[in-house]
Amino acid sequence: MRSLVILAALCMPAMAQQHARTNRQAPAEPTGTLTLACKGEKIETTPRVADEDQSPISVDIVIDFKAQTVTGFPLPPVCELDQPVIRNITENTIFFTGCSPSDLTVTYGFLGTFDRKTGAVKAGFMGTGDGRTWTRTFSLKCKPSR
Repeated sequence: MRSLVILAALCMPAMAQQHARTNRQAPAEPTGTLTLACKGEKIETTPRVADEDQSPISVDIVIDFKAQTVTGFPLPPVCELDQPVIRNITENTIFFTGCSPSDLTVTYGFLGTFDRKTGAVKAGFMGTGDGRTWTRTFSLKCKPSR
């Protein structure tokens, strides 16, 4: 049930507005790109695997402030997920989301945050369809690489 609530919230712009209301600090607007070298864990659950699969991961995440996109997360190649986009930036956190077109029988959502002070990235991908749900979550520690 928790998974369905999270998925419903992933594609709702109201979530970004709520973050904006709770963090009214006005940070300097970042420009250009920020490339992060990240290490941490990927945890995956699928309908075919009874237990979750937890594994170490190293990825480069690119935050493009001009294009308002976040790239580099290893997501399933079959998903029709729009490029994750930056939804809100505060002094401490960058919030980003992505979701599939609403006319698909299988839906996908992606939600993440980057803590600008600690370098922590928390992100989650979820797919639902045919009565099944699968997830891929990331817990990463990142530092600028370029």
